Amino acid sequence: MATTLTATEEFEKVILSESLVVVEFFAEWCSPCQKMEKFLQDLMKDSKYKDKKIQFYRINVDTLPGIAKMVGIGALPTFVCYRDNRKLDESVGASKSSLKKMLKKYM
Repeated sequence: MATTLTATEEFEKVILSESLVVVEFFAEWCSPCQKMEKFLQDLMKDSKYKDKKIQFYRINVDTLPGIAKMVGIGALPTFVCYRDNRKLDESVGASKSSLKKMLKKYM
């Protein structure tokens, strides 16, 4: 399961990674987010992604609204890719194919 970040400092630290970091911005009440949760868990177990050492994290926008605002999150779920403290790309909505396409682009 992806680690849920609970503090701004945690977020700032994980996006410094040289590895690909994927952060899902979600809310408990968001039904598309709930649908993507199982898909994300399966994706994390898939050797194609696991072997690339992609780091997956989650941020609840209701718990950390400041980060969501800073990143410019306008819809849920939103998946954002980072590497070396740089935002690379994002995938908005519950599109499995869009998320896979984005990951493939940066692996």
